[in-house]
Amino acid sequence: MWEKIVLNLISNAFKFTFEGTIEVAVRWAGDRVKFSVRDTGTGIAEEELPRLFERFHRVQRARGRTFEGSGIGLALVRELVGFHKGTVSVTSTVGQGSTFTVSLPAGAAHLPAERIGVERELGLSATNAAAFVEEAAHWIDAPARVETERPPPARPAPAGIRAHILLAEDNVDMQRYIRRLLEHHHDVEVVGDGIEALTHARAQVPDLILTDVMMPGLDGFALVRALRADPRTQAVPVVMLSARASESARVEGAEFGADDYLVKPFSPRELLARVDARIELSRLRRQVAQETERLRESEQRFRTLADTAPVAIWMGDASGACEYMSAAWLRLTGQTQEQTLGLGWVTPIHPEDRQRVAQTFATAAAVGEPFTLEYRLKVADGSYRWVLDYGAPRRSEDGNFLGFIGSCTDITERKQAEQMQVEADRRKDEFLAMLAHELRNPLAPMRTALHIIRARQANAATDRHLQILERQTDNLARLVDDLLDVSRLTRGKIELRKERLDISTVVARAVDATRGLIEGRHHTLTVELPDEPVPVFADAVRLEQILVNLLTNAAKYTDPGGHIDLRVTRMGAQVEISVHDDGVGIAPHMLDRVWHIFEQVERTLDRAQGGLGIGLSIVRHLVEMHGGTVEARSPGLGHGSTFLVWLPLAPEEPARASTVPALPATILPTNHRNAGRRLRVLVVDDNIDAAGMIGELVREHGHEVRVVHDGLTALTAAGEQRPDVVFLDIGLPGMDGYEVARRLRASGHCPAELVALTGYGQESDRRQTAAAGFTQHLVKPAHPDEVLGLLDAVSAAAD
Repeated sequence: MWEKIVLNLISNAFKFTFEGTIEVAVRWAGDRVKFSVRDTGTGIAEEELPRLFERFHRVQRARGRTFEGSGIGLALVRELVGFHKGTVSVTSTVGQGSTFTVSLPAGAAHLPAERIGVERELGLSATNAAAFVEEAAHWIDAPARVETERPPPARPAPAGIRAHILLAEDNVDMQRYIRRLLEHHHDVEVVGDGIEALTHARAQVPDLILTDVMMPGLDGFALVRALRADPRTQAVPVVMLSARASESARVEGAEFGADDYLVKPFSPRELLARVDARIELSRLRRQVAQETERLRESEQRFRTLADTAPVAIWMGDASGACEYMSAAWLRLTGQTQEQTLGLGWVTPIHPEDRQRVAQTFATAAAVGEPFTLEYRLKVADGSYRWVLDYGAPRRSEDGNFLGFIGSCTDITERKQAEQMQVEADRRKDEFLAMLAHELRNPLAPMRTALHIIRARQANAATDRHLQILERQTDNLARLVDDLLDVSRLTRGKIELRKERLDISTVVARAVDATRGLIEGRHHTLTVELPDEPVPVFADAVRLEQILVNLLTNAAKYTDPGGHIDLRVTRMGAQVEISVHDDGVGIAPHMLDRVWHIFEQVERTLDRAQGGLGIGLSIVRHLVEMHGGTVEARSPGLGHGSTFLVWLPLAPEEPARASTVPALPATILPTNHRNAGRRLRVLVVDDNIDAAGMIGELVREHGHEVRVVHDGLTALTAAGEQRPDVVFLDIGLPGMDGYEVARRLRASGHCPAELVALTGYGQESDRRQTAAAGFTQHLVKPAHPDEVLGLLDAVSAAAD
């Protein structure tokens, strides 16, 4: 408040002092402080002194530096002084000057208690004090100061473009001040009143008009009104200059048509910023008409392009209402443009697809994101065709979501091709399943027969030949499994059954599973495992399959008598599994390709062990499904290979009681003795050899066996024999194994173990057998030790 008192009195002195001095003094007067401002200005008539501090009172015919003034400056001084419990007085002599004296009490006793110690608000010294000083300064030496110290404009005029500015100002000093600020970038024309300004504006339309509000003859408001009434000048931007800072003054200026209102005193930077901004806006306004015409032409080109495009192009608002639809949609559906507007475009969509389309659109609109969807559309001939609808969000310049623009493409042929592919995949799966079944059926009696021969007649002369037959039978069974797995992996049909397990147990199973192949080629296998358990979260069967495939690959492509190293290393949050061999090696260009399906190294390499080129592809897919990675390394042909697998470690968990580990995929005990009671076993298989071999194997083990070859006979035999275990094939003639199982369950003659012994081994097959009531699912050719191990468990439990 004190700053406002001081600055208003000093500003008033500057305004009415043309020569001489202005003196500011502060002195003690007893217990009061007196502040005085004395000038040698024009002075004030004695009759005006009593009303000098009244609001809106103006001294008539007083000569000052500017014609402007609100008439409230001195009134404000009196009120602010009164707030401080002080007084203000004035003495003056016309032609000699005036003295304004403010007297304030010292201390704080006269102030309200609640105002003492209150944090000081930001005052004029920080905001407008500089503007007061600049305005006063330009009245005495502004031209020289402005010329040497003019700050850079906040927004320089575009290079090479000088605007024509018309300045209407009655104060000569202010004219000179503003001209100096603007003439560095613009051409400034100066006039002294509103009438002259209107004449010049009509003669040569300027780019911008700066006008004082209070001018003789025609004031600023009247000037703006006249400019807006003339078509030639009605678009010219007008910035009004005034000392009236009230909101009503700004509103009045806007009502008359002013584009901007700048309050005196103003800083040079503010003036330059306002002028440059208005000039730029004026240029933009002049471009609007041209842009509007170009926009009209552009819209016409868009409609022509959209209507001739092979896809339907549409535009809609945020609610889903259509605003435009191109001719391609109209030709396809038979709708008119009017019928598509609003939500009419939804009408041709297939009833089963409408809700999904609406939900997709609503979800995309809620977040303002692109969307893609496919649906069936009823076309003009009454049939339905598939379309791909893609929508991209439309946004305003400030980022507000306006709706979508998109396209619809006829994809009927693609959908038909996809359906054909699905059907082809289904037939392929059926074929592979049938192929596996038909290949496993002859393998089953072969494997069982080999087991019986070994048990009855094994000797040194025949042992090597039996090992070869068993090894090749196992290889053939593995090839069948790989064929099925690669088909399911490439289509994402494999489901992992993850559990927390120690990788060492899986390594042990994999080594056992490949022991025959490795020993048959006289390789030396070295296994290195960490001393501490290495927990992973994995599918035990699939992890074993990964290791078996890597060990098998190493054994096949290493010359007899070679070396294979299997190493497990814990590395931070991962475990590294390394399988290294000193075999044939891999050429550099093949290191990445060996993981591809049906990809093999050059056929000049040893092919004695054969293969389909899918084992490593299965490894890569299974590892990636576990969140891991693979890599193949080799110095080159003839220098061996290293296959690396990295898997994430399982997170740590609190110690708990040990659980029974999962059963291995293949049970390979070396000897079975029937230590339990003698079981009644029923074998049902339409393959006579397979059924006979299983029956003979079970009989050799000391159990009572009955063998039948169809479902109806099986039901009769079960009623007569009351078996403890039933080995039941699925693909039986007449009544299949699922139906036989259900009837056995319903008859009350259900055995303790109902075992599906079948060539169908996919996950869906296992779920189906479980649903039918089977307790076990063995895939042909089941290893004889699996069969005997199961019987031993049942026999032991029955004791």
